[in-house]
Amino acid sequence: MPEEKQRKLSDVKNILTAIELFNMSTYHSNLCFDNKIEDNLKYNHYIYSMLMYDVVYQLVYQIDNKYIEPEIRDKIIHEFQKCNTLTYAGQYKDLNELNIKNLKMFSNNKDFINAYNKRCLLLSTSVPLCAKVGMITCNCDVKTTDTVYDAISVLGILLQIVNDISDCMKMHGQKENTKRYSDFNNGKLTLPLYKFYRDNNINSQDQINKYHKDELDILFYRFFEDDTNIMFIYEVMMGLWKEFISRIKESNYSFKQFCAYLYTFVFRTSFLPHKISNL
Repeated sequence: MPEEKQRKLSDVKNILTAIELFNMSTYHSNLCFDNKIEDNLKYNHYIYSMLMYDVVYQLVYQIDNKYIEPEIRDKIIHEFQKCNTLTYAGQYKDLNELNIKNLKMFSNNKDFINAYNKRCLLLSTSVPLCAKVGMITCNCDVKTTDTVYDAISVLGILLQIVNDISDCMKMHGQKENTKRYSDFNNGKLTLPLYKFYRDNNINSQDQINKYHKDELDILFYRFFEDDTNIMFIYEVMMGLWKEFISRIKESNYSFKQFCAYLYTFVFRTSFLPHKISNL
């Protein structure tokens, strides 16, 4: 392989590795925030998170200026910085605003869904980051880049919803999730939990602390078998999917096959209740 091609490939590898390490960085900090690891390991995991974030910058700064101009490299660095800020703004909302203490603040479903979508948008910023960094690297024009970024941001909200739903489900035929119901135990306000709290008249952390996992297995199974609950979740997700399709069309990109794959990825995943997957 010619040296020039090797260097270009090396630069692309650096960028892809930086994106993956950035995702790992936010994952490790999230383990701490969601109490998914033992207390004596929390500090270590948070340190891992900060160290990996530092490596992200090192990888991007190692890019050969001959093949990726310094201006483009600086734009990529800026996107990582912005994504990091937005992600932790989302963590703040997740920890301090969308929780059981504030359940009564939402007088109707619409107000909650608006607040919840904003939280999901912030937490999933790394999803559109991948698209934007790729398009910046390829020198795409600003208008197209921003349009695609906005569309993929909506997809990120959908993927965060899938993640939130999976936390409330017992996965049959798969490795047991020992940290299942961590969102419930932490009093988080996610899309399924908002409805679950309302249905079961749960208004405080003290009430949450009285439930055991075996009891929750039964209650959540019934919850996801209820057509009213399924349609509540499905309508929110389908509304976002239609918004994603509408925005991606504005970019003038031909994403027909890509969108067909994504629909299966989002709506046919085993991380969703079978009643949603079968709609």
